[in-house]
Amino acid sequence: MPVTVLNQQASFVVPTVTGSKASGTFTIELGIPENSGRTIKEISRVVYTSSSTGAANLLKVATFTNTAASGFYVNTPIAGSGTKVTFSSSFDEFKTKTLQTAVAAAVPEPTANSALINRFFHFMVTLDDGTKLIPMGVRVLVIP
Repeated sequence: MPVTVLNQQASFVVPTVTGSKASGTFTIELGIPENSGRTIKEISRVVYTSSSTGAANLLKVATFTNTAASGFYVNTPIAGSGTKVTFSSSFDEFKTKTLQTAVAAAVPEPTANSALINRFFHFMVTLDDGTKLIPMGVRVLVIP
């Protein structure tokens, strides 16, 4: 079943959403087709990686040590609502959870237009019947 990024603003290899440097936050809204006969129970896990692929194995393991390259971002469920679910975070939380607090490049200052943060977000979405879906990763484009 397809999982789409409902608030996708662009595509830089993967679906990309925007987050305002001024507000310091970003949101990723995921959805499944309304006519699928299923609902989203939750986002069960969120991981970050330095690659657009290969997150499926990370999402399935019970635990591992976070590094600046990859790790658990959220390991507690985020409840869905019907055929949609929303993940929200802040750039400060991103820098801390990705162990990049001293790295200015983690959340770049947008230039005249924008800049991508240097990690991909990957999700394990669990449906009401227990089916687990792992959609394509998502990037965040930082805007002023």
